[in-house]
Amino acid sequence: MLDYLAYRFPAFARLMKYHQFWWSALALWFVVLFAASAQAGVMPPMLFTWQDKVQHAVYFCAGGLCFYFALRLMFPQMPITRVMAFAVIFCSVVGATDEFHQSFVPGRSGNDLGDWIADTFGGIIAAFIGRKIK
Repeated sequence: MLDYLAYRFPAFARLMKYHQFWWSALALWFVVLFAASAQAGVMPPMLFTWQDKVQHAVYFCAGGLCFYFALRLMFPQMPITRVMAFAVIFCSVVGATDEFHQSFVPGRSGNDLGDWIADTFGGIIAAFIGRKIK
């Protein structure tokens, strides 16, 4: 898959080799997370059970991957298991602070343990995907 993307978009593939790209992507991820968490009572239609948890896991997997690649490229000598652990811890801490933030937004139910677990699980998935890719 990555070989195909590198073939189709060589400039993008070269850009992905720099840790600044991944830190910038992570900053954008934070902005979107904060903006979405600050919206009062806006919920997408529920298509299946546990949709909210899947959305949390997928979104935090994306953020965890950005963090993983930024850290891996910035510190290539760091052991992969440590980078994986940092990615999971990152997603868990950000998930907890996001839930705390939502508790102050009218119409939102913050401090949801299930959402925090889904956020952390997204970080775990990101760590294993990152390890498999690089």
